[in-house]
Amino acid sequence: MLVLAGPGSGKTFVIIQRILNLIHEKRIRPDNILVISFSKASTIELKQRFQRESKNNSIAELSHKSNESNEQVNFATFHACFFHILKETYHYTSQDIITEKQKRDILRTILLDSEYEIKNTSEKTEEYLQKISYYKNKGTGELKQKESKMFQQIFHAYNHEMHYQHKLDFDDMGLLCLQLFQTRQDVLKKWQEKFQYILIDEFQDINMVQFRIVQLLTGENQNLFVVGDDDQSIYGFRGANPKIMLEFEKYYPKTEKVLLETNYRCSEEIVKESRKVIEQNKTRFQKEIRAFNDNSKENNRDLYQGIRKQKTDSVVYQGYENHQKEYSYIGEKIKKLVVKEKYQYSDISCIFRTNQDMSGLAEYFTRNKIPFVMKESCNSIFKHFIALDMLAYLQFFLEGNKRSDFVRIMNKPLRYLSRNSLSALSGEVINWGELKEYYGSKKYIISNLEQLEQNEKWIQKLDLYGACFYIRKVIGYEQYLKEYAKEQNLNWEEIKEILNFVQESTRSMNSLQEWKEYVEQYEEALKVPTDEKDGVHIITMHACKGLEYPVVFLPDCNEGKIPHKKATILEEIEEERRMFYVAMTRAKEHLEILYIEDEMKKHLQRSRFLEKNRTVKE
Repeated sequence: MLVLAGPGSGKTFVIIQRILNLIHEKRIRPDNILVISFSKASTIELKQRFQRESKNNSIAELSHKSNESNEQVNFATFHACFFHILKETYHYTSQDIITEKQKRDILRTILLDSEYEIKNTSEKTEEYLQKISYYKNKGTGELKQKESKMFQQIFHAYNHEMHYQHKLDFDDMGLLCLQLFQTRQDVLKKWQEKFQYILIDEFQDINMVQFRIVQLLTGENQNLFVVGDDDQSIYGFRGANPKIMLEFEKYYPKTEKVLLETNYRCSEEIVKESRKVIEQNKTRFQKEIRAFNDNSKENNRDLYQGIRKQKTDSVVYQGYENHQKEYSYIGEKIKKLVVKEKYQYSDISCIFRTNQDMSGLAEYFTRNKIPFVMKESCNSIFKHFIALDMLAYLQFFLEGNKRSDFVRIMNKPLRYLSRNSLSALSGEVINWGELKEYYGSKKYIISNLEQLEQNEKWIQKLDLYGACFYIRKVIGYEQYLKEYAKEQNLNWEEIKEILNFVQESTRSMNSLQEWKEYVEQYEEALKVPTDEKDGVHIITMHACKGLEYPVVFLPDCNEGKIPHKKATILEEIEEERRMFYVAMTRAKEHLEILYIEDEMKKHLQRSRFLEKNRTVKE
């Protein structure tokens, strides 16, 4: 059976009722049932919901007897299930599973030792780990012809090192399990007899390796019950393939298909606006998602989670001149929602396309004392080399010409100054006279030093924001970055965005010391665990799936952000649209879709995903 379950349609409820029905009505032994989900959190939720429902159900007596004989329903993630099978066959232990840190260390070493001169090793490490995982999950073991010779060598070197160290990553578990079932019929038969009834949650996220294993496990009985929504398939970078769900009836011709088209979560307007977005996708099951109506005669009203405020303006579209005005609006609106409309901060979420995009709003919230929590790691943008360079420039000119600051900025832009010259100085403070004396007759260097002296005098007359502008434009730091980006093959727009962010963060600061204290406060705020305080949830579109909030803000809905600039082909654009749809349908009562019109005098285009919706406010 294929159950197409739209957002807020009660898929967890359906899965739990299915399990109860199998045990109570069909008298299936609980330990012959396997329930698979994709994350540890969703697996725990399914198990807890099942246990609660069991206590309130006539199955309670049967469950009690089953528990006494260790006959319990098997709840697991795919990875946990595969590891359990491999452990019983090959006697693997948890020590054989590689940690994320170990994976990165292995790949980073390979990159550094390769014949290629690789710059930005950390960035390449993340990129290649993601690509390695993608190819393993495809299950073909073959790389695309377009892949560079460098990546092919690194791919094979990584796999060789993993084998040499007798380590498994999560992707290897699937490949080994598939290989085991394909070569050992006795082992396959054992697990087919064990797992006679298989239920899979979030089926749209399955990859080809996982699906092949499921096909082998279901064997001839084909007792397979899958629940998901092809419109919420957003993990293509992990190898998730929505075509498996779309072609499910081809793999299993006797499939019964059920549509859960009622959304019990979102207001009617949110449902309508989100439907306009997702219907622009061509590759999908056709559905007529509708909002739950209180006057409906449907029997399953207990699924309805109670939208407390049905508003005619529950979806708002609005453009802002720049990020600071957008953040200011969000901040003021949140304060109004909390103070006047009695929402909790935790009722509100701000959802971004990437975790890098989150840092700007987190910085604004820190400055304006709006509590927030982040479920994902977000590196402080003030740790970026650009922020550290700007800090060094400001400290050098405003806090006494320290040698430690000068070392960082002395050749940004290039001034032909050597570190050897600093060893000739008598103290930890740069003495212009001693430095000029060191260079003697080299007039072009003396001229550069004199220019720096003049720069210092001008900067000391400016406020902090003006000083940043002066460093960028007059001293030439921005031009230096532009040349650096070209040399290192970096995206200049991304570099400039960070530079803009750093400068903008100084706008309201009265002194360098105040700015430094603020940066420290911001970085401390990022470290607070999410369960230690009530705050606005700042989260990415990937991480928000499965969550819901009364109020949702979607900032930065611009071309290049959503869809992301790296999405170029139709398949990638459709996944970006699905991500946007997922984000929209996290909102229960109120949804605000915001975009930037101009930034640093550059006109920005709002996301194409908004063009089919109702008239956007100008």
